[in-house]
Amino acid sequence: MIERSLVGPHDADRGPIPTRLFHDNQGQVVRIPATIAYGQDDAEVEISRHGETLMIRPKHTSYDDLVAFVRQFSPEAVSGRRQPHQS
Repeated sequence: MIERSLVGPHDADRGPIPTRLFHDNQGQVVRIPATIAYGQDDAEVEISRHGETLMIRPKHTSYDDLVAFVRQFSPEAVSGRRQPHQS
Protein backbone atom coordinates (compact mmCIF):
# COMPACT_ATOMS: atom_id res chain seq x y z
CA MET A 1 0.00 0.00 0.00
CA ILE A 2 1.42 3.40 -1.04
CA GLU A 3 0.80 6.27 1.36
CA ARG A 4 1.28 9.99 0.67
CA SER A 5 0.44 13.02 2.75
CA LEU A 6 -1.78 15.74 1.35
CA VAL A 7 -3.63 18.77 2.60
CA GLY A 8 -7.35 18.15 2.66
CA PRO A 9 -10.52 20.23 2.61
CA HIS A 10 -10.94 23.34 4.70
CA ASP A 11 -12.45 23.27 8.17
CA ALA A 12 -13.98 26.68 9.01
CA ASP A 13 -12.22 26.71 12.38
CA ARG A 14 -8.84 25.20 11.55
CA GLY A 15 -8.18 25.77 7.87
CA PRO A 16 -6.79 22.90 5.79
CA ILE A 17 -6.79 19.49 7.49
CA PRO A 18 -3.92 17.10 6.72
CA THR A 19 -5.06 13.69 5.50
CA ARG A 20 -3.72 10.70 3.56
CA LEU A 21 -4.03 9.05 0.17
CA PHE A 22 -3.77 5.27 -0.04
CA HIS A 23 -3.69 2.81 -2.90
CA ASP A 24 -5.60 -0.45 -2.68
CA ASN A 25 -6.50 -3.01 -5.34
CA GLN A 26 -9.48 -0.88 -6.52
CA GLY A 27 -7.69 2.46 -6.91
CA GLN A 28 -6.77 5.44 -4.80
CA VAL A 29 -8.49 6.04 -1.46
CA VAL A 30 -8.79 9.34 0.42
CA ARG A 31 -9.04 9.22 4.21
CA ILE A 32 -11.61 11.87 5.22
CA PRO A 33 -11.11 12.94 8.85
CA ALA A 34 -14.12 12.34 11.11
CA THR A 35 -14.44 16.05 11.90
CA ILE A 36 -15.49 16.80 8.30
CA ALA A 37 -16.82 13.41 7.12
CA TYR A 38 -20.30 12.97 5.70
CA GLY A 39 -22.82 11.70 8.25
CA GLN A 40 -23.49 8.37 6.59
CA ASP A 41 -21.08 5.66 5.48
CA ASP A 42 -22.98 4.75 2.31
CA ALA A 43 -23.33 8.30 0.94
CA GLU A 44 -22.90 8.51 -2.81
CA VAL A 45 -20.53 11.26 -3.86
CA GLU A 46 -19.19 12.76 -7.07
CA ILE A 47 -15.56 13.63 -7.52
CA SER A 48 -14.15 16.04 -10.08
CA ARG A 49 -10.72 17.45 -10.83
CA HIS A 50 -10.09 21.17 -11.27
CA GLY A 51 -6.37 21.54 -12.01
CA GLU A 52 -4.56 20.21 -8.93
CA THR A 53 -7.74 20.29 -6.81
CA LEU A 54 -10.04 17.31 -6.30
CA MET A 55 -13.58 18.22 -5.28
CA ILE A 56 -15.79 15.69 -3.48
CA ARG A 57 -19.48 16.55 -3.07
CA PRO A 58 -22.75 14.70 -2.49
CA LYS A 59 -24.10 13.10 -5.63
CA HIS A 60 -26.88 15.18 -7.14
CA THR A 61 -30.12 13.50 -8.03
CA SER A 62 -30.52 13.23 -11.78
CA TYR A 63 -33.53 14.50 -13.70
CA ASP A 64 -34.51 10.88 -14.43
CA ASP A 65 -34.53 10.14 -10.68
CA LEU A 66 -36.78 13.16 -10.11
CA VAL A 67 -39.22 12.08 -12.84
CA ALA A 68 -39.36 8.55 -11.41
CA PHE A 69 -40.06 9.98 -7.94
CA VAL A 70 -42.91 12.20 -9.19
CA ARG A 71 -44.47 9.36 -11.22
CA GLN A 72 -44.95 7.28 -8.10
CA PHE A 73 -47.83 9.58 -7.08
CA SER A 74 -51.23 8.91 -8.58
CA PRO A 75 -53.12 11.80 -10.24
CA GLU A 76 -55.81 11.39 -7.59
CA ALA A 77 -53.27 12.04 -4.84
CA VAL A 78 -52.47 15.50 -6.17
CA SER A 79 -55.69 16.53 -7.96
CA GLY A 80 -57.35 17.90 -4.82
CA ARG A 81 -54.29 19.86 -3.79
CA ARG A 82 -54.98 23.57 -3.33
CA GLN A 83 -52.47 26.05 -4.65
CA PRO A 84 -51.69 29.20 -2.67
CA HIS A 85 -53.12 32.43 -4.03
CA GLN A 86 -50.63 34.55 -5.94
CA SER A 87 -50.73 38.30 -5.60
